[in-house]
Amino acid sequence: MLRIEAEANGSHETTIRATGRLAGPWVAELQRSLASRDDDTVVLDLTDVSFVDRDGIEFLRMVRREPRISLRCSAFVTAQLM
Repeated sequence: MLRIEAEANGSHETTIRATGRLAGPWVAELQRSLASRDDDTVVLDLTDVSFVDRDGIEFLRMVRREPRISLRCSAFVTAQLM
């Protein structure tokens, strides 16, 4: 299960906070959440993510290359992205 919350910070910046496990169908759900913020700069806050599966890691590696998205990760998730 992954809880996803979006908070608009005004001037075209949104923070998307994910809590739980980034696995299975939740990877696609997070992807949809990011796509719906197409015009905004996004801070993707993953500090409360406790598990990421292989598909989630691949998705985050792709997201990391997007200039409009900043990742904020726990040490656990950061280690997985190396």
